[in-house]
Amino acid sequence: LRLTGEVADGWFPWTLDVETWTRCRDTVNEAALAAGRSPATITMAMSIDVVVQDTAAEARALLTHPAVKQPCLLLPPSTFARYHSPHPLGGSATHTLIPTLAGSALADAARAVPDAMARDLIIHGTVDDVVEQIQRYDGLGHVRLSDLGSAAAPGGSVDRLLTITRELQRG
Repeated sequence: LRLTGEVADGWFPWTLDVETWTRCRDTVNEAALAAGRSPATITMAMSIDVVVQDTAAEARALLTHPAVKQPCLLLPPSTFARYHSPHPLGGSATHTLIPTLAGSALADAARAVPDAMARDLIIHGTVDDVVEQIQRYDGLGHVRLSDLGSAAAPGGSVDRLLTITRELQRG
Protein backbone atom coordinates (compact mmCIF):
# COMPACT_ATOMS: atom_id res chain seq x y z
CA LEU A 1 0.00 0.00 0.00
CA ARG A 2 2.84 2.37 0.77
CA LEU A 3 4.33 1.77 -2.69
CA THR A 4 0.93 2.59 -4.18
CA GLY A 5 0.98 5.96 -2.44
CA GLU A 6 4.56 6.62 -3.47
CA VAL A 7 4.32 5.89 -7.20
CA ALA A 8 0.93 4.67 -8.46
CA ASP A 9 -1.83 6.65 -10.08
CA GLY A 10 -4.58 4.48 -8.62
CA TRP A 11 -5.56 1.85 -6.06
CA PHE A 12 -8.14 -0.78 -7.07
CA PRO A 13 -8.84 -3.41 -4.38
CA TRP A 14 -11.65 -5.95 -4.28
CA THR A 15 -14.17 -6.70 -1.55
CA LEU A 16 -13.06 -4.64 1.41
CA ASP A 17 -15.35 -3.70 4.26
CA VAL A 18 -15.59 0.02 5.02
CA GLU A 19 -13.24 -0.17 8.02
CA THR A 20 -10.50 -1.95 6.07
CA TRP A 21 -11.04 0.35 3.08
CA THR A 22 -10.60 3.42 5.27
CA ARG A 23 -7.45 2.10 6.96
CA CYS A 24 -5.86 1.10 3.63
CA ARG A 25 -6.90 4.33 1.89
CA ASP A 26 -5.32 6.31 4.69
CA THR A 27 -2.09 4.31 4.35
CA VAL A 28 -1.97 5.06 0.62
CA ASN A 29 -2.64 8.75 1.22
CA GLU A 30 -0.04 9.03 4.00
CA ALA A 31 2.57 7.39 1.77
CA ALA A 32 1.73 9.80 -1.04
CA LEU A 33 2.21 12.79 1.26
CA ALA A 34 5.50 11.37 2.58
CA ALA A 35 6.70 11.02 -1.03
CA GLY A 36 5.75 14.63 -1.79
CA ARG A 37 2.68 13.70 -3.82
CA SER A 38 -0.85 14.93 -3.53
CA PRO A 39 -3.25 12.12 -2.56
CA ALA A 40 -5.75 13.74 -4.94
CA THR A 41 -3.63 12.49 -7.85
CA ILE A 42 -4.36 8.87 -6.88
CA THR A 43 -7.66 7.43 -8.09
CA MET A 44 -9.31 5.44 -5.33
CA ALA A 45 -11.31 2.66 -6.90
CA MET A 46 -12.84 -0.64 -5.85
CA SER A 47 -14.21 -3.74 -7.49
CA ILE A 48 -17.49 -4.43 -5.71
CA ASP A 49 -19.61 -7.54 -6.02
CA VAL A 50 -23.23 -6.87 -5.10
CA VAL A 51 -26.50 -8.71 -4.85
CA VAL A 52 -29.28 -6.32 -5.78
CA GLN A 53 -32.93 -7.25 -6.05
CA ASP A 54 -36.29 -5.51 -5.88
CA THR A 55 -36.57 -6.22 -2.14
CA ALA A 56 -33.97 -6.58 0.59
CA ALA A 57 -35.46 -9.96 1.52
CA GLU A 58 -34.94 -11.26 -2.03
CA ALA A 59 -31.33 -10.08 -1.98
CA ARG A 60 -30.66 -11.66 1.44
CA ALA A 61 -32.13 -14.97 0.26
CA LEU A 62 -29.72 -15.07 -2.70
CA LEU A 63 -26.69 -14.75 -0.41
CA THR A 64 -26.91 -18.47 0.38
CA HIS A 65 -26.62 -19.52 -3.28
CA PRO A 66 -23.24 -21.15 -4.18
CA ALA A 67 -22.88 -18.94 -7.28
CA VAL A 68 -23.12 -15.89 -5.03
CA LYS A 69 -20.79 -17.26 -2.34
CA GLN A 70 -18.16 -18.50 -4.80
CA PRO A 71 -16.13 -15.24 -4.98
CA CYS A 72 -15.61 -15.49 -1.20
CA LEU A 73 -13.33 -18.44 -1.96
CA LEU A 74 -10.79 -15.92 -3.27
CA LEU A 75 -10.45 -14.48 0.23
CA PRO A 76 -7.55 -15.59 2.43
CA PRO A 77 -7.86 -18.10 5.27
CA SER A 78 -7.54 -15.20 7.76
CA THR A 79 -10.91 -13.87 6.62
CA PHE A 80 -12.52 -17.28 7.15
CA ALA A 81 -10.91 -17.46 10.59
CA ARG A 82 -12.87 -14.35 11.62
CA TYR A 83 -15.97 -16.51 11.06
CA HIS A 84 -14.51 -19.45 13.01
CA SER A 85 -14.34 -21.46 9.83
CA PRO A 86 -11.45 -23.01 7.95
CA HIS A 87 -11.08 -21.97 4.33
CA PRO A 88 -13.09 -24.61 2.40
CA LEU A 89 -10.13 -25.13 0.08
CA GLY A 90 -7.44 -24.88 2.73
CA GLY A 91 -6.20 -21.70 1.05
CA SER A 92 -7.33 -19.27 -1.60
CA ALA A 93 -9.11 -20.56 -4.70
CA THR A 94 -6.51 -18.78 -6.80
CA HIS A 95 -3.96 -21.36 -5.65
CA THR A 96 -6.18 -24.42 -5.45
CA LEU A 97 -8.68 -24.70 -8.27
CA ILE A 98 -9.01 -24.27 -11.96
CA PRO A 99 -12.80 -23.75 -12.12
CA THR A 100 -13.19 -25.26 -15.57
CA LEU A 101 -11.57 -28.48 -14.36
CA ALA A 102 -12.92 -28.64 -10.82
CA GLY A 103 -16.51 -27.40 -11.06
CA SER A 104 -18.05 -29.78 -8.51
CA ALA A 105 -15.25 -29.15 -5.98
CA LEU A 106 -15.75 -25.41 -6.46
CA ALA A 107 -19.52 -25.71 -5.91
CA ASP A 108 -18.99 -27.80 -2.75
CA ALA A 109 -16.46 -25.29 -1.44
CA ALA A 110 -18.82 -22.38 -2.16
CA ARG A 111 -21.59 -24.11 -0.21
CA ALA A 112 -19.18 -24.28 2.76
CA VAL A 113 -18.65 -20.49 2.84
CA PRO A 114 -20.29 -19.29 6.08
CA ASP A 115 -23.60 -17.52 5.45
CA ALA A 116 -22.55 -14.76 7.85
CA MET A 117 -19.45 -14.08 5.75
CA ALA A 118 -21.54 -13.62 2.63
CA ARG A 119 -23.96 -11.33 4.51
CA ASP A 120 -21.12 -9.23 5.91
CA LEU A 121 -18.86 -8.98 2.87
CA ILE A 122 -21.22 -8.86 -0.11
CA ILE A 123 -23.05 -5.58 -0.45
CA HIS A 124 -26.71 -6.48 -0.90
CA GLY A 125 -30.26 -5.16 -0.85
CA THR A 126 -32.40 -2.95 -3.03
CA VAL A 127 -30.91 -0.38 -5.39
CA ASP A 128 -31.22 2.26 -2.65
CA ASP A 129 -29.62 -0.05 -0.05
CA VAL A 130 -26.67 -0.80 -2.33
CA VAL A 131 -26.13 2.87 -3.20
CA GLU A 132 -26.20 3.80 0.50
CA GLN A 133 -23.68 1.08 1.38
CA ILE A 134 -21.28 2.06 -1.41
CA GLN A 135 -21.48 5.73 -0.43
CA ARG A 136 -19.98 4.79 2.97
CA TYR A 137 -16.61 4.34 1.21
CA ASP A 138 -15.33 7.88 1.66
CA GLY A 139 -13.04 8.97 -1.16
CA LEU A 140 -14.09 6.24 -3.57
CA GLY A 141 -13.69 7.69 -7.05
CA HIS A 142 -14.33 4.71 -9.31
CA VAL A 143 -16.38 1.55 -8.87
CA ARG A 144 -16.52 -1.67 -10.87
CA LEU A 145 -19.84 -3.35 -10.10
CA SER A 146 -20.81 -6.95 -10.64
CA ASP A 147 -24.21 -8.34 -9.67
CA LEU A 148 -23.56 -11.81 -8.27
CA GLY A 149 -27.29 -12.27 -7.83
CA SER A 150 -27.80 -12.40 -11.58
CA ALA A 151 -26.20 -15.87 -11.62
CA ALA A 152 -28.82 -17.15 -9.19
CA ALA A 153 -31.85 -15.10 -10.24
CA PRO A 154 -31.52 -13.83 -13.82
CA GLY A 155 -33.47 -10.80 -14.94
CA GLY A 156 -33.23 -7.09 -14.29
CA SER A 157 -29.58 -7.02 -13.29
CA VAL A 158 -28.39 -4.58 -15.95
CA ASP A 159 -31.20 -2.12 -15.25
CA ARG A 160 -30.54 -2.23 -11.50
CA LEU A 161 -26.77 -1.76 -11.99
CA LEU A 162 -27.36 1.17 -14.33
CA THR A 163 -29.64 2.77 -11.75
CA ILE A 164 -26.99 2.28 -9.05
CA THR A 165 -24.39 3.85 -11.34
CA ARG A 166 -26.60 6.88 -12.03
CA GLU A 167 -27.29 7.35 -8.33
CA LEU A 168 -23.61 7.12 -7.41
CA GLN A 169 -22.73 9.68 -10.09
CA ARG A 170 -25.28 12.08 -8.60
CA GLY A 171 -23.52 11.70 -5.27
